[in-house]
Amino acid sequence: MMGVGRRVIHIGEGPRMECPQCGERVTFDLKLAFWSLHLGALGCAHGFRWLFQCRSCREAWRVKRSLVRELERGGVPISFLERDGLLAALLFLSLFLFLLRL
Repeated sequence: MMGVGRRVIHIGEGPRMECPQCGERVTFDLKLAFWSLHLGALGCAHGFRWLFQCRSCREAWRVKRSLVRELERGGVPISFLERDGLLAALLFLSLFLFLLRL
């Protein structure tokens, strides 16, 4: 029900390039890693990192900032409740308690 931890979401296929670790020219997988705090269906996510992971040696590298901007234009593939649900619930609770005092 409640949890804290690092999550990794597989986004899809990335570019084909040479791996700095193993030296093979392979297609990389694109992944999104982030830290998440969740309470039931509501969550709060931060520390987003886009990663390229080599398919042969499984080593992962951060995506360059110029590519990150392009990727984030399409939106982060995490639902609103999972990404900002706890913050929204806290805001609505604060507003509700404020209106009760009036």
